[in-house]
Amino acid sequence: MKIGIPRAGLYYLYFPFWKKFFDELGVEVVVSPKTDKQIMDIGLSTANGEACLPIKIFYGHVNWLRANGANIFLFPQMDIMTNSLKKLGEKSFFCPYFVGMSDVMRAEYPEIEIISPKMAMDDKTIDPESWLELADKFGKNKAEVKSAFEKAQAEHVSFIARMQAEQLMPVEIIDGIKINSSSKDKIAIIGHPYLTYDFHASLNIIGKMIKNGYFVRTMEMITESEKAEAVESLFLQPHNHWFLTNEERMALMAVAKDKDVKGIIYLTPFNCGPDFLMETFVLKDVRKLKPITTISIDEASGEAGLATRIEAFIDVLK
Repeated sequence: MKIGIPRAGLYYLYFPFWKKFFDELGVEVVVSPKTDKQIMDIGLSTANGEACLPIKIFYGHVNWLRANGANIFLFPQMDIMTNSLKKLGEKSFFCPYFVGMSDVMRAEYPEIEIISPKMAMDDKTIDPESWLELADKFGKNKAEVKSAFEKAQAEHVSFIARMQAEQLMPVEIIDGIKINSSSKDKIAIIGHPYLTYDFHASLNIIGKMIKNGYFVRTMEMITESEKAEAVESLFLQPHNHWFLTNEERMALMAVAKDKDVKGIIYLTPFNCGPDFLMETFVLKDVRKLKPITTISIDEASGEAGLATRIEAFIDVLK
């Protein structure tokens, strides 16, 4: 049995949990390769044209896995998220595209087998109920699955702790590679993980800033203490319906207060409604504290245009 996991969507937030869980059950995990032109083109030709670029790329990865031996697919059902920072409210949710992904994929590809345990979370603790229900599916008893879940949960907590304590991007931990520079000059790139860490989709904006001599801070590297302080600085309505938008808002305010960060790039998928509203609720306040530019990415974005934007922003920082 080979379970397919797309290297897209929420992969960069939860893959260590997923991988540990299935490894402990003795189930082989097949991960699609890093996004390239072929995967992107497949996604563009199969996904709804009105979807954002990360969703189109997700389709490309699913189709790669369909063609390369995966016989069962993991599309978790993204559910309610709660946060220890209660000023943000008791509940928030993922983008509807990801909430409904398992149902959409069942309709799109009725021939593939899909499992969709819930990813519901209280702060960093994942709800075990639907994961424990997978025992029969993989021929395991409840005790074996519970043990696998507990080890996967510990892996998830460790993953978050390492990103914050060691100032590592999730891709550095997942792939076991060093990406960032050792420069004292820092720049922040804040955006959804499915765009930020997909270096083909984002035109490797992280690599470009590192090449220009900056240490890059991303949203997942923001520490708990920075988040707590940032929440107190959020203007107007502190709570937002969307989980990742709340994370972005905290991260933007946190890096705006980080004296070592010279400037901020807010990276957003074109056509993302919640990101569009950030201009009204957060960015205007961030601009009072730190230089910031917004870069919107879609399939028509090109290297030349991005290079021009980056050069202009670096000139501002100097």
